[in-house]
Amino acid sequence: MATLIAEIGINHLGDNKKLQQMICELAEMGIDACKLQYRSPTGFFAESLEMGSTLISQELDDVNLDIDAYIAAHDLANEKGIKIGVSFFRKSDADFYLQHISPDFIKVPSAEALNFELINYLLQKPFQLIVSTGGLTWCQLKTLSKQVKFRSDDCVMYCVANYPAKDGTSNPKFLRDYSDLFDCKIGYSSHDTN
Repeated sequence: MATLIAEIGINHLGDNKKLQQMICELAEMGIDACKLQYRSPTGFFAESLEMGSTLISQELDDVNLDIDAYIAAHDLANEKGIKIGVSFFRKSDADFYLQHISPDFIKVPSAEALNFELINYLLQKPFQLIVSTGGLTWCQLKTLSKQVKFRSDDCVMYCVANYPAKDGTSNPKFLRDYSDLFDCKIGYSSHDTN
């Protein structure tokens, strides 16, 4: 049986009320689970004088919520009967977050799919681990399968890295190849236009 996870990510735009509303709407739609992203507001993005760096840094600051908002989001999701998970980009962020909150699952985003330090650290935790693999080559996928010992309940997700992915650019037949490569659950991370 498939589990449908809705990506909230940072779409709450730093607005706690909007985040709460999104969770309620997802529960009303019958979604199985939702996922957030967490980045510590300090030290995530290196400051530089490059033109785009200050814009990206400001955007990350603008969507930041404090830990109490994340705790409230988890409480609301549990109350509404949907699972809730979180993506981490750094070990230090995971360490801080997991001291305060026990999510239903943890996700490693595609950009960190070869961050073996982060993945192996998260595998020591008692939560299902989901790893998205958008942008990885077949050779890199083989490396991931050799470097990481996934548990049977963990999930590796086939993903087309384009946002959005045009119709016809994803190839669901790759799910079979993933099943041959990884000894865990297999999923699909959709960025499809439809």
